[in-house]
Amino acid sequence: MAVTGAVADGWRRKTGAWTVALAVAAAIAFPLLPLPVRQVWFVVVAWLVFVPVAMTYPATPPALRLPWGLLLGGLLLSAGASTARRIPEVGHSLGPLSGDLLGITSEALFLGAAVGIVLRRGRYDYGGLLDASLASLAIGGLLWNVILLPQLQSSGAELAAIVLQAAIVMLMAGTLGALLRLIETDDTHNRALRRLLAAVTLNLTGFVLVAGWATGPADTLGGIAFLAAYAALTLAAMDPGVARMVRPTQVQPGGFGVGRLILMGAALLSAPVVAAIQIIEHRPSSGVVLVVTTGLIVALVMVRIGLLARQLSQSQAALRHLATHDPLTDVLNRRGFTEVLTGDLRRARDFALVFCDLNAFKLVNDRYGHAAGDWLLVEVARRLRACGGPDDVVCRLGGDEFVLLVRDAGPAQAAGIRQRILDALRTPFHYGQVDIGTSASVGTVVHDAGRRREPVSAERLIDEADAAMYADKASTMDVGSP
Repeated sequence: MAVTGAVADGWRRKTGAWTVALAVAAAIAFPLLPLPVRQVWFVVVAWLVFVPVAMTYPATPPALRLPWGLLLGGLLLSAGASTARRIPEVGHSLGPLSGDLLGITSEALFLGAAVGIVLRRGRYDYGGLLDASLASLAIGGLLWNVILLPQLQSSGAELAAIVLQAAIVMLMAGTLGALLRLIETDDTHNRALRRLLAAVTLNLTGFVLVAGWATGPADTLGGIAFLAAYAALTLAAMDPGVARMVRPTQVQPGGFGVGRLILMGAALLSAPVVAAIQIIEHRPSSGVVLVVTTGLIVALVMVRIGLLARQLSQSQAALRHLATHDPLTDVLNRRGFTEVLTGDLRRARDFALVFCDLNAFKLVNDRYGHAAGDWLLVEVARRLRACGGPDDVVCRLGGDEFVLLVRDAGPAQAAGIRQRILDALRTPFHYGQVDIGTSASVGTVVHDAGRRREPVSAERLIDEADAAMYADKASTMDVGSP
């Protein structure tokens, strides 16, 4: 199996190397060749690129299978579109619109593949990806409205073709911006990712040149850009770093400052401002294209605002949790427990407070270290939770002191909980290769809402439970003394 895998890998590398060499040679010789030879050579490269990329598919990680499958589909359709456009006999047999339809579908698949990689690798940085896409869309809108749209209108292109090409250019620009953001946050300097960016950039360049200028030097340069994109894509597929291309990067979520606000405003205004300038200068403009491009930008801005709102809500929830919970054991701290206890007092509920203080806890820190002491506190909190019911609440007041709020409990239930706690803490705690034994002093206070005549505060009840605990500790010491 290892030999077979090595042979297959060798074939992939050789095929990829020959494909890259042919694509580079075609790009260099492209402007010098007669038109019929040029077209055939382009078609050969377009079909040949599919082979090394397809050979890498079995070795791709599961997270990359869908984007890579979309890429393969796009390469097949792109090769078919090139064949229909550049070989007249094939184009006539398939129909006059076959090349355009295949080309548009292939670009959609390419975009889907790029977006799939972006979403998998940048899953912790959606805000940054959207900001980069918005900036690229704004630049792409200027490129479209200032350069490409006037050229298409002067050549008499139909409205449907203009709208489709505008959508493709804007989507490709957004994807390009997202890939730039991935590279900006890539600490590993993944070479495959950079080669993919080069392929997308060259593909966008070739698309703009060929769509705007169907003949002449621009069309030749567009063909060269497409051939270079094929070479870059093959190099990306053959790079060992392709398996790590979808590994998520840990990026801190970006905040929402003045700069990001200006960016969103500029992106929203880019298309309308250009359209207004065209109207003032009495230049032809396309309202449909304006709606499409503005709609894409508005959709991304709304998604960005939604992400910011969710991020703010999560941050507020995390702050509330930190303010009311003990960071070590994750049970309530004194502040959070006091709020819960005050709420139960207002609702006139019956409950019992069980105050628990670990005995000789300092010896654990001295003998085994503070890490062992922290671990023991976490385990004690876990066992206290298990002693209570689903509606009961555990609190760490500080140090080695815990309080358990047992709801709807009277003296008998409080005594039962107390005994369960003592039994639970008598069982040794297994820390590494040693067993840590511990005991506790436990005091209880029962709150009977019906019999208590004067109001009482949460702090007073906690103090009463604390006093009961010290009484239990004193009685235990008296019993143990000679």
